[in-house]
Amino acid sequence: MNAPTDNKIYMRADSGIPHDELNKLYFAKVRTVQDLIVDFIPRVMPDAAAWIDRIDFSTFEQLRTETTDRKLQSRFNDMVWRFRLRAAPGQDAEWMYVIVMLEFQSSVDWFMALRIQSYAVRIFESLPVCNRPNSKSRLPPILAIVVYNGKSPWGAALNLSGLVGPGTRPAEPSGSVAPTFTGESYLLFDLQQLAGEDLPPDNVVSLLAKAHGMQDVRDVARVRAEAWRLLRGPQREELLVVFRSWLGMLAGQIGVDLESLEETIMREQPESESEVRLLVEERLQAQLDRMKAQSREVGREEGREEGREEGREEGREEGREEGREEGRENGARDALRLVAAQRFGADTARHLDPLLAAIKDPERLSSVCRWIADCTTGPELLERLRNAH
Repeated sequence: MNAPTDNKIYMRADSGIPHDELNKLYFAKVRTVQDLIVDFIPRVMPDAAAWIDRIDFSTFEQLRTETTDRKLQSRFNDMVWRFRLRAAPGQDAEWMYVIVMLEFQSSVDWFMALRIQSYAVRIFESLPVCNRPNSKSRLPPILAIVVYNGKSPWGAALNLSGLVGPGTRPAEPSGSVAPTFTGESYLLFDLQQLAGEDLPPDNVVSLLAKAHGMQDVRDVARVRAEAWRLLRGPQREELLVVFRSWLGMLAGQIGVDLESLEETIMREQPESESEVRLLVEERLQAQLDRMKAQSREVGREEGREEGREEGREEGREEGREEGREEGRENGARDALRLVAAQRFGADTARHLDPLLAAIKDPERLSSVCRWIADCTTGPELLERLRNAH
């Protein structure tokens, strides 16, 4: 099976991708931001329904943070979105900006409110309205959201006013609060705390909170099943793959091997066609990745040896390339045997061996991957391979 060349994201449960990068990939999807706004903001802003109903989610676009934050040090997890608010009676449609800060680390950023205010100012200053302002010029609303998953309770001030010590300023008017849509305050969503609450159903942020609240293998299996149900389908495939890699990381923290769990599930209960295909492709790609890594290491080790004659080196390189290609094909065959055994049993895998050995074309091995997902029985798979020769 050749390495994927399309725009899909291929990641295993042990992908090795940094935690913060997985977080950003997850929240870079419109579905995630939409679920956060529609189902979670009303939990902390009871009067939010009126403006949430005006959001045109088809206009969602993510802005480059370096564009809005040139004078500040860029942080990997900071994201800025904007969308149109449908016009209220007698008004024009307007943009609204959403700053999403992902604090997926153990420590609390005590000056988060200041950081967000700095972002808001940079956004305002970058707008065309600031170039030639007049008496009718107005700035768009900015809503700041912080998503946090650290173990320590979040004790940082939720607004800029809370960072200015009360002993150094005059008394505030009674009942005064920091404005919500000016970037002077932010809404906090603590995933560790949310995990123990009654969460909105069919929501990808709820799914993430449940993953952070997992305690044992039963929780992992339950969250995994919900992810497949909620994120199945072409429109959500990338989000599912990102979540699975994230789930594997979180499961490993509580001593659960997600891939072993999935192998058990595949043996004990039938899987959907899309799920089987995704798991098969991931196992094949994982095997190919390992073979490529081994081949690179062999090449580096042999490259360290000195005093080789040019002709012998050329011959060795040709031999190494042939060996790498053969190794990749054998690795793909091993992965196909493994998944076929898990899906149809050891007897099917034994009969599959000579049929796979006769396949020399890597593209044909890729087809077998699809056939394992398509076929419903072992004999059907074997018959399909025999007819293909």
